[in-house]
Amino acid sequence: MTEEEKKIEGIKEMNFCPTCNSVVETVIVYSYTSENTVNEDLCGYVTEVLLSKCLKCQNLFLKEKSFQIVEGDDYLNSKIQFLPNTENEAIENCPEIVYNPYEETLKCYRAHAYDACAMMCHKGIEAISIDKREIKGNLTTKLKNLNSKGILGNTL
Repeated sequence: MTEEEKKIEGIKEMNFCPTCNSVVETVIVYSYTSENTVNEDLCGYVTEVLLSKCLKCQNLFLKEKSFQIVEGDDYLNSKIQFLPNTENEAIENCPEIVYNPYEETLKCYRAHAYDACAMMCHKGIEAISIDKREIKGNLTTKLKNLNSKGILGNTL
């Protein structure tokens, strides 16, 4: 274990825990930093992998952070959370008209604003209807029409 790895272990950070359904304090239990790929101009890239756990439920988090180094200073390029996977892959490729209400729904749910969450779910279903060119009638009528066209299954 390198000196850098020892320094970062035990550091606390805030993360959203899907098990606790809230932003919680987590503690880093292991970290790995790639070899510095810095050239003579002090520019390059570094990757950091962090394993941490929720202090409430002990849920594990695995993240990768990529940094770009410019003149000796590091800037966060990207951050990916592998565990727990909080991203829904199916929603990533949906139209923006559907994605925006979905994101707002998640925010409301995570804030325990369940009435607002239900309203955003309604808005999301309306957005799907608009995207599928079903614009006449109330939501019940739109869902029935989408079902009859084979776009939605019977479970809705």
